[in-house]
Amino acid sequence: MLRAVATATTGLSHIDIEACRERNVKIVSLRGAHDLLDGITATSELALALMVALARSIIPAVQDVRKGVWNRDAFKGRQLNGQTLGIVGLGRLGRRMAAYGQTIGMTVVATDPSISNDQPFVKMLDLEELAQVSDVIALFASYEPGCGPILTREIISLMRDHALIVNTARGELVDELAIADAIKGGGLGGYGADVLSDEQNIADLENHPLIALSQTGYNVVITPHIGGATHDAMSRVETYIVDRLIAHLDATRPANQNRSTQKSL
Repeated sequence: MLRAVATATTGLSHIDIEACRERNVKIVSLRGAHDLLDGITATSELALALMVALARSIIPAVQDVRKGVWNRDAFKGRQLNGQTLGIVGLGRLGRRMAAYGQTIGMTVVATDPSISNDQPFVKMLDLEELAQVSDVIALFASYEPGCGPILTREIISLMRDHALIVNTARGELVDELAIADAIKGGGLGGYGADVLSDEQNIADLENHPLIALSQTGYNVVITPHIGGATHDAMSRVETYIVDRLIAHLDATRPANQNRSTQKSL
């Protein structure tokens, strides 16, 4: 009999929560593990890397050099100092990204109706205003299954034509087709993502509209959900999850099973 499902994640969109609830199956996750997660910086660091990669055309520049080409004028980018970084979701990762932006000289604005801002250098705005003033928008919001995107086609239409979007949260938080259309039409400067909508069920990745753009010279960078995939981060969270799972199983083991186990020892 299944007693628990363990996942070394905070998001649970990949788990049928209702089915677990109906069957009294415990979900063991990283939710609420604040002391542990405060020291896990991998995802926010990747968001920073994606932002820099987009702003400076790093990926195509590297690919050009690998082909034996040396042409600096083909890859003039934008410096981030003096630009405005908009954070959507000012939780643990959003606050860290805000600090990164402030450190490199960006003006930082944010939107998050569920969190009070404790960073004096961050100005809180509503989503529409944030979209209009930001040179870069970074997404760190949570996603609940069944909810629509935060960055809709209408919100994307408000953004500056050179603006960049960075998404290391969930693909479902954005209208991916609207982003692809905006980039092709010159209404958006680029998109960097570590996630895609319904990414586990995409049958043909090469024909995904955003990946197709990245293959044809547009400023799109997609990584395969590697945000938390560092040796140190994964070791820490997996050890934590195993310890929690063992504690749950021990606490819920039938009394007679505990006694028989003790006798066998």
